[in-house]
Amino acid sequence: MALNIIKGEKVSSNIIYSRTLETYIPVNIKKREIPAFTYYPKFVEYNVYDKRKSIGHVRISDTDYGCYVMSIRNNKQNEYGKFALLADKLEVQYCLDKNMSDFEIRSYADLNSHALHYLRGKRFEGEATPQQIQRFREMFKWAKIKSFDYNTIVKYIIDHTPKGERFNTMFLKEIPMYMPKELIQKIIEELLKNPLIIK
Repeated sequence: MALNIIKGEKVSSNIIYSRTLETYIPVNIKKREIPAFTYYPKFVEYNVYDKRKSIGHVRISDTDYGCYVMSIRNNKQNEYGKFALLADKLEVQYCLDKNMSDFEIRSYADLNSHALHYLRGKRFEGEATPQQIQRFREMFKWAKIKSFDYNTIVKYIIDHTPKGERFNTMFLKEIPMYMPKELIQKIIEELLKNPLIIK
């Protein structure tokens, strides 16, 4: 069922993009608390469904500063897009549910996901290693950049990747990532207008 939104109407943020229908559709979100086991701390798992069909999950755990995003998984990437946008909202909602007013949301980017995270507003911490800089130089021999921090490198790759080609950031591997305060505030304002419905 596609969304039919009336201007000014308050709607739920429980939406995801259907590649089949080529529009946003409503989804169900179920919350499950998982106790600590072996090396894992206790965490919350949000499972996302299109009616009864499982799409994926978001796993989040507590930290002293806010929350840590353990994993975001869209198991139906060929059918559904924009899953990470919904995950961003769930991350913020998680902290709001803990009655936090000032918090940080941290995680790691890997598996060639760096550019998509950056375009969504996430930012990275740290400087590239010598091996990563060498690989970057091999890919972009004439690149002129003043810094080799991860944000500068990822932005350069985004800006200089030909249209229609995939962003290649695989060589960066796993790097620390956070959600900027400005993005957190923007999502909070969005959730106030269109709240998430979590069962």
